[in-house]
Amino acid sequence: MVVFLLTATGVFCFGATSVIVKVNEITGVPKFAAPLLCWILMACCGSGIILIINRRGGPPACIRRSTRWCAGTYAALSVAMFTLFALGEAPVERPEDLDTYYANTPYVREMIVLYLVGRSAAAAIMASLCRRWLSDVSQELRVGLALLIAGYTSTLGFDVCKFAAVSARWAGTDWDVLSTEVARPFVTVSFCLILLGFGLPLAVQPFK
Repeated sequence: MVVFLLTATGVFCFGATSVIVKVNEITGVPKFAAPLLCWILMACCGSGIILIINRRGGPPACIRRSTRWCAGTYAALSVAMFTLFALGEAPVERPEDLDTYYANTPYVREMIVLYLVGRSAAAAIMASLCRRWLSDVSQELRVGLALLIAGYTSTLGFDVCKFAAVSARWAGTDWDVLSTEVARPFVTVSFCLILLGFGLPLAVQPFK
């Protein structure tokens, strides 16, 4: 739970334009904040899935296998994204529209696709796990799961906007507003819903 909360807060913090600029300034590497944010995001995705798998319970062997698979997959994605960033050319700092600006840049383009696929897969898996668990619980845990489903569905809305904007660049069209403006509210809404979804059962339990 602690890892998930730290990484979720890190995603929200390091995704801010002012922080992105500061990270690039401190490291001296243009757009270093991009793979750093992707790494934190993959850690958040993986830890969230692992948290639900373990809280839901089940055969210990199945839980261990699923946990290892999830951790290994998102660790591999993180390594791949850092490698692709190192191979690519990203000399211009683009704190607000990196996804679309570099949508046609070799290697950086692949890093962007991996990050979006990793996000979307995590959101879909989390929403599915929570939905399947929903019928087996009641009271505050049921409400928490409903909030998580809403939060991860909102995350998918963000990903759809990003995918559409990047795909438009591949087709030679400019739909950047989907990435820079339309997608943003989904982030705020999903962040609040997901934190409430995880936090509500923990907050209510001591009073029972």
